[in-house]
Amino acid sequence: MTAKKTNTSTKATELQMLDEIFSLDGYLADSLTQEDLRTMKNNINSDFPIFMGTRMDLSKEISRLEDLNEALQDTVTELRAGLKSRETRIQDLEEEVNGLKEIKRRLMIKTIQAGNEMDLEDLTDHEEVIKLKLQECLPLTEPDRQALLMIMDLAE
Repeated sequence: MTAKKTNTSTKATELQMLDEIFSLDGYLADSLTQEDLRTMKNNINSDFPIFMGTRMDLSKEISRLEDLNEALQDTVTELRAGLKSRETRIQDLEEEVNGLKEIKRRLMIKTIQAGNEMDLEDLTDHEEVIKLKLQECLPLTEPDRQALLMIMDLAE
């Protein structure tokens, strides 16, 4: 990172102007340290960019921000992948639950058809049994009819 070569008199003029600027107690003098002044003088003598290695050298900050941005992008990518994985897991669980509900429905139908619907008391409520019977066109018992009448009375 070298700038074009400057002649000795130009360098001397730049060094003198730099000393004057620092002696004025202005913004530049307030923003930089004596170490920065020494670095800037060395940079002038070596034909390097004047602010290289000083507080005003933003290349390190830019590089750090680029590194942080890259890390942030990596984190976002990881979070999105984790979210996608969780969404897939939720879908898998929903499919499993739906499968279990279908198994329960089939078992209830077989239990009702076998005339053992009293065995369903621990598995589900009476309203669900009636609903299933109506959906599957299974015959209603007298207790089913009484329960339906009570439900209809409550709805009025």
